[in-house]
Amino acid sequence: MTGVPYSGISPVTTPVAFAQTISWMPPGDGVNVLFDGKNVNYFNNSGRTLFHGIPTADQEWQKLDLWSTTTGNNDGYDFTLSDSSVYAVLRHGFKINQKGFHRVTCELGLEVYLSNRYNIAIQLAKKAASSSTWTRVGAPVMSGYINKHSSNVEASRSVSISNIIEVNPGDEVAIFTVGLGLQGNVYAIKKHCMLRIESLNWRKYAD
Repeated sequence: MTGVPYSGISPVTTPVAFAQTISWMPPGDGVNVLFDGKNVNYFNNSGRTLFHGIPTADQEWQKLDLWSTTTGNNDGYDFTLSDSSVYAVLRHGFKINQKGFHRVTCELGLEVYLSNRYNIAIQLAKKAASSSTWTRVGAPVMSGYINKHSSNVEASRSVSISNIIEVNPGDEVAIFTVGLGLQGNVYAIKKHCMLRIESLNWRKYAD
């Protein structure tokens, strides 16, 4: 003992493990080249079961394959990775190789080009390493109406979501979207969207 309170306890810290990627959509990958974006106003017309206006069936949602998986090729809009033993960047999100809790944050920059009452929802989903099935987790976030004004002022909106999830090694995470208002194109714009994951698992300092 040195007389300093808690001096015999090893300090702990949150490890600096994170990955971040930016929306990047090469031609031919579901992107509308004219509008530099990918439609996130997804509708499956097989019928809907709603809970307070939000579709509950998994087939009503689309997985958002939106994210840059390269570096040095996309005008600087690439992924950033602190530790490749913890995370791998995928077209639809991240593969996680560290058991425990992780915070996932997504921001979508949206634009519409026609006057209408569009509204979408976004939600985080995860897939176990041993499964091919995605399970949406946490609360969805709704955009509210996005409507181009008759003055032709550009209609843009940013929507963000953040959740803490518990995973096992090999699990994957992704963002899913669904349309809630009228049908039509609502574009997630390349270079205007971000997906990030951060480890929340505690680890002792090395002696």
